[in-house]
Amino acid sequence: ERLEYPPRNWFLDIQGNFKNPGSEEQKEGKITDLSKRGSVFKYMNTILNPYYRPQDPPIEGEEMLEEAEEITFRLERDLQHVLRNNIEQLEPGLKVVDGGSERSVDGGSGRIDITAEDKKKKLVVIELKAGIAKPDSIAQVLAYMSSLSQEDQRPTRGILVAADFHPRVILAAKAVPNLQIKAYSYSFTFLDS
Repeated sequence: ERLEYPPRNWFLDIQGNFKNPGSEEQKEGKITDLSKRGSVFKYMNTILNPYYRPQDPPIEGEEMLEEAEEITFRLERDLQHVLRNNIEQLEPGLKVVDGGSERSVDGGSGRIDITAEDKKKKLVVIELKAGIAKPDSIAQVLAYMSSLSQEDQRPTRGILVAADFHPRVILAAKAVPNLQIKAYSYSFTFLDS
């Protein structure tokens, strides 16, 4: 019923009321009163829409994007650490075979988050995404799988792990028999100290 971003004192509710201190036209009121209704989102798209790339973003917006990328990187690192220590939760019989660090593969395709082996001795490329896996993550996993298969001359499959998946990722994964997608979730346990 309401979108808001308190650090900028910005909000937009379902009735069309808004407040945007960064607006050049009108700081608050009803959207219907604005000559350019999209102006209520001016500079807010960098926060609310991860796919939006403004032509001339403010410095503050660039800093926020860099901060978001850093947070995503830290979340993926944390996810990787937890999964390495609990690999059997992902799939019974998996064991990590990369010596505890990301494996580089030839062809400039990058670094595999976790390389494992399954019960059938197949290599398993595990790619982790904090948040939503976007369509380009499918190409990334497939490139890793191909490179690893060529390097080690062994059957290889992939697992893409994310909190959620873009609809195109789900459709693409259905077409690749040796690729699985698995969603993660987490819960907190609180203890008295």
